[in-house]
Order: sequence, then structure tokens, then C-alpha cells
Amino acid sequence: MSTTTATTPSQSKYPQVNLEIWPHIPEKTLELFPINFARTRRAIPVHVFQDQVTVAIDDHEDPEKILAIKSILQGQNVIFLIAKPADMDQALERRYSAKILESRS
Repeated sequence: MSTTTATTPSQSKYPQVNLEIWPHIPEKTLELFPINFARTRRAIPVHVFQDQVTVAIDDHEDPEKILAIKSILQGQNVIFLIAKPADMDQALERRYSAKILESRS
């Protein structure tokens, strides 16, 4: 039986991001991830520049998540930033709740 220790963003090998103060994320950037993917993987694409996509995540120790993100962004260089779980909750709600309502109408 193995035990895992949760790490805080400050213990991550990736830089931290405060999603509360992140500037506007363009719709086109958010659309890189389907809504269900963003919510289940707890990942938000926050910036695109040429062939580079910056993605905020709240758990960098989940290799399956990292692989899934790289797979969906095939051909892009992916830069990961770590957000606090509570910030990620709020950001997912703020960024994707309107999209969910639109898809239901």
C-alpha cells in the first residue's frame, strides 16, 4: 500500500499562478478544452502564443492529467502553471459556467 503526500503549489516544479488576478482569457483560448475536459481534469488554458499554450492546473503530480492535456494539445508546446485548488474551483466556475448555460439553450 502506497501513500501519497499532497504538495502545495509552492512545492511544485512548475511556477505558481493566481487565477483570481489573471487577466481576461479569450474565448478562443478557453475553447481549446471542452467544458467537461476542463472540469474533470481541473485545467484551464490561460494563454496562447504561437505554438505555445499555457495551462493552469491544481495538481502537477497526476501523470494521467499531464498526458491527457498534452494529448488534447497535440503539436503545441505546453507550459504548466500551478493554481491553488480553491482558486481553480472559482476559476472553473467563473470561466465555464456561462458556457454550460449556453450549451443547454
